Amino acid sequence: TRTILDTVKKSEDGTELVLRFYEFGNRRDSVRVSLPETLQSVKECNLMEVDDRPVEFHENTFSFELKPYEIRTFKIK
Repeated sequence: TRTILDTVKKSEDGTELVLRFYEFGNRRDSVRVSLPETLQSVKECNLMEVDDRPVEFHENTFSFELKPYEIRTFKIK
């Protein structure tokens, strides 16, 4: 895989965990994220952590695709 988990932090409002990923190998990539606890929600947002869009998840896992050099940010609860 050519995907890096670049950021793990609390959201600006302090209620969610922010995960930011980027692809660095000039390829498309499929990413599957598994966390140790069951998720309540997963939302994709922009770099400013606004414009939330719901993301499908199952228990403690969600998946997404990355285009070459793309950056994607998710807020997890």
